[in-house]
Amino acid sequence: MRANSLAKALKGPMAKRTLASALILALALSFLLSPANVSAATHDVSGTLPGDTVWVTGETYVVTGQLIVPDGVTLTIQEGVIVLFEAGAGIYVQGGSLVVEGTAASPVLFDANAVTNATDYWTGITAVLGTTSAPTVSISNAVFHHALTAVSATGAEVDIRDSEFSENYYAISLTNCDEPVISGNVITDNDAIGIMATYTGFDTEEVTIEDNVVSDNGQNGIYLVGYSSDIGSVEVRRNTVEGNQNVGIYIQVSDADTNFENIVIEDNIVNDNGGYGVSIYAYNDLPSVAMSGNNVSGNSGYGVLVSTSVGGIGSILVEDNTVRDNGGYGVDILVVEEIGTATVRGNVFEDNAYDGIYLSAYGLGNVTIVDNVASGSENGNGIFVYSFEGIENVSVIGNTAENNRYVGLYVVGTEIGEVAIEGNTANDNSDSGIYVHASNGSMDGIVVEDNVASRNSVSGIHISVGPGGAEIGSVVIDANAAENNGGDGIFVSAADGDIGDVLVSGNFVHNNTNAGICFDANDYGDVTVIDNNVQHNGGHGVCFDGANYGDVTVTDNILCHNGGDPFRMNGAEFGDIVVERNNICDGSGIWIGGENYYVPEPGPEPPPHMPYSFYYSSGVVFFASWTTVAMNVGMPAIEPVVTSPVFSFPAFPWW
Repeated sequence: MRANSLAKALKGPMAKRTLASALILALALSFLLSPANVSAATHDVSGTLPGDTVWVTGETYVVTGQLIVPDGVTLTIQEGVIVLFEAGAGIYVQGGSLVVEGTAASPVLFDANAVTNATDYWTGITAVLGTTSAPTVSISNAVFHHALTAVSATGAEVDIRDSEFSENYYAISLTNCDEPVISGNVITDNDAIGIMATYTGFDTEEVTIEDNVVSDNGQNGIYLVGYSSDIGSVEVRRNTVEGNQNVGIYIQVSDADTNFENIVIEDNIVNDNGGYGVSIYAYNDLPSVAMSGNNVSGNSGYGVLVSTSVGGIGSILVEDNTVRDNGGYGVDILVVEEIGTATVRGNVFEDNAYDGIYLSAYGLGNVTIVDNVASGSENGNGIFVYSFEGIENVSVIGNTAENNRYVGLYVVGTEIGEVAIEGNTANDNSDSGIYVHASNGSMDGIVVEDNVASRNSVSGIHISVGPGGAEIGSVVIDANAAENNGGDGIFVSAADGDIGDVLVSGNFVHNNTNAGICFDANDYGDVTVIDNNVQHNGGHGVCFDGANYGDVTVTDNILCHNGGDPFRMNGAEFGDIVVERNNICDGSGIWIGGENYYVPEPGPEPPPHMPYSFYYSSGVVFFASWTTVAMNVGMPAIEPVVTSPVFSFPAFPWW
């Protein structure tokens, strides 16, 4: 056999198990035959222990049948003990106590008394209720191989730490164990579930699973399920859960009579599992869910799924996670009832098959989406917030959403309260960059400020409410940059309804296929359009469709080279109109209610974004060489006059 073929063969599961068994047996024999242990004894044991028993360091115990630890009896196994089992044998803790006292340097070994590939050669350690008392299992620094269920406990007090479980069928299976602790273990290459804890008609204050490595098991990595039980706090922290055939971490609240008060999934690595990375399902309400600091990547299904059947979630926190390259949604939160408070902060959602994060509920209270990166969703949106009923308030601040298949930042509710869209970057998405829509109701008010939305296939920023007279309370569009989008740069629509006061200020809107900035409603409050730079758009520069307006102020804008009018406001009734100091460099006008507020002498072209030269005329210095600047094509060339200029500058609004 060639060297590479041999290496490949040794990596197969059967080969690994055969090799491991041989190594363990060799280790045991070398330990027994070493000069320091020539007097070490081997003991055959079975039956019921008559009293407290200690298995001594350096000795080997062969369990030939059922060894029973009854009520009131403690079996203590010291460091370095080897415990071997005949086929079908096992240790049964029936109301007694098992204490395994291995150390990192000298662990306790539990294994088959044979070289075998079987994962169920011996039954395992089984703890069950005794006649008078509950069992206790305390295991530290032990190694388990070839058991049907290495540790199985029902109604027991369980603490398992710093131990290794491999080549078993099940590793750890707990039923109705009060406040168990599973910590610091390595659980790998078992045929079924790595860690399983079930509760049926049993209440406990806390379940702690932390600092474990759970990898390459044949079913779920970590599985916790409750039936008709009240569970206080479930804490799953700092585990590495990788390469399991099904779900990495699965928590299930199975019926209406089961309640989990608090679920914490924190600082775990959950990668390359064959199903979802993390799945949390509740039939009933979940008061609190917190997921923070996790790395969830490369799972075949969703990265994270949190769902309910008939209940809601009081509060959910998704913070500082990295969720990438999963085969479904990065994070999918799907709640049938209401979510009181949802916070999504500081996460990275990259290259997932569907939405980076999809947050959906019948009703949403306060939603905060802050400082996330959502990019490269192959068939979805970057960040998608959806409510079947409505959203009280939503803040989308400081996020980056780029190169997604659909919308970068997408917020939809039947009606929405106050909305803040601030400081986001939404570029190169195959639909709109930012899209906020109240589908069947009104929006109390919206602030869209300091965003960058460029090179999106549809609109840069889209704000709308549904038909049937839905309204937007007030609108602030301030200091945004919307360039090179395939639709409008910025679009705001109340369709058949009204919009309150409107402020459009300080925006930079260039080279969009349709209008630069466009509004559509029946009636408006006061409208102020000030200090905007809107150029080279395919439609109107700035346009308003409607009937009635309050006071209208249009000042200090640069509105040049747009395919339609620089500024058009359609309507019948207006309050006071002020149009001052606007730069309309192609000589067209500002249309308000059918009247052209024409600027008869166009001012000079505003300064381009490239170096420019000067020309001299009538004692005034102007900018020249416009035809050399791509974004200003269409202006006539002006030949420089080579004379000594007199440097006096008129007060143009863009200086």
